[in-house]
Amino acid sequence: MRVTSLRVDHPEGIFDSQVILWRKGKELGKRDCRAKELYHQWVIERVKEVKLPYSAEVLISPPEPEPIHASKKEINALRASIAQLTKENKELRSKLHAMDRDNTKLKRKSQDDAKLLAESWKKAKIEEDLKEKYQDGLSQDDLGLTSLRKQLK
Repeated sequence: MRVTSLRVDHPEGIFDSQVILWRKGKELGKRDCRAKELYHQWVIERVKEVKLPYSAEVLISPPEPEPIHASKKEINALRASIAQLTKENKELRSKLHAMDRDNTKLKRKSQDDAKLLAESWKKAKIEEDLKEKYQDGLSQDDLGLTSLRKQLK
């Protein structure tokens, strides 16, 4: 059984969200994707029979830590150090964000400078080509004028 609902996540719009619910006895609940214990045991036994390379790790919950008894002075000292470290963390994060902004600005400036440099190289190349072209034209004109002068003399 699939239940579809509409919810408003943002004031800008409505998004369609689907929640898949499955029957668990008489109640509805989210689907449990874990293998049932009997099936899991059967798979482990079958793997042992067939001798497949399968690691049958048994998930054991970690033991609960024993409570530590401490004096009020120690607790207050730990709370003070937590407050100090939290303050340092905030300061370092603000410095990191400032440096990140500066880094982004410098990258953008570097990219802009690279574009300007590439454009100036293109312009310089075009000017150089034009200069060579006009120099060739002028030298040919000079040769033509010298030959005309020789003919006029």
